[in-house]
Amino acid sequence: IKRALRHSFLPQGVNQSYYHFMKWRIFQRFINSNLHVLGTQSLIMGLGIKSAKTLGISAALTWVLKDALGKVTRLVWASKMGRRFDSDSKRWRFRASIVYALGNYLEIVTYINPSLFLLWATLANSCKQVAMLTSSATRTSLYNSFRDGKRENIADITAKGEAQIAIVDLCGIAFGVTLSSLVGTSIKSVMTTYFILQISEIFCLFRQIQGIEFTVMNFERMTKLVDGF
Repeated sequence: IKRALRHSFLPQGVNQSYYHFMKWRIFQRFINSNLHVLGTQSLIMGLGIKSAKTLGISAALTWVLKDALGKVTRLVWASKMGRRFDSDSKRWRFRASIVYALGNYLEIVTYINPSLFLLWATLANSCKQVAMLTSSATRTSLYNSFRDGKRENIADITAKGEAQIAIVDLCGIAFGVTLSSLVGTSIKSVMTTYFILQISEIFCLFRQIQGIEFTVMNFERMTKLVDGF
């Protein structure tokens, strides 16, 4: 059983920094899943969907519109910033986490200020689209640093990483549903829970990328080295 689990969830041909990365990524994604539940609950309450009877055409159109505008933002971000991610993948990955955290916060704001639901929800979705694009764009560069140099196994590292995260996300969502029922609908309770979870997630992500070691210098360090001569 142990061998089967290892074969299913752990890639071969990786260095020790991979295990440091995945340990903190598991913690980070578990917390992120809790935040996702909290944010979705806030969006639904902000939209006023407290029962099936209140779900009308207007609410559905508003929900679709905020997603569509978020996709447009993602498209613009990709066209403007796509070439910059390779120069400093770690820093861009951390910046993405900050932007995603802002998106989480704005989802909570939709519950606090539902009269401007479309504005806050669109901004929240736009932040998340930008963050997810940035995270996806830098992932291959980060994963490439985990290779032990003996084989080309980026696809294996990526696939096994997604398998791990699928399990963690399911556990996180289940826990998040329980947590949200305990937190209730009090704005103070929701905000307090959000800040605790969000700070914890950012810390985990910082520790996650802290252990990544590249074999090549990024643009900033190369510039400093050249200036030194």
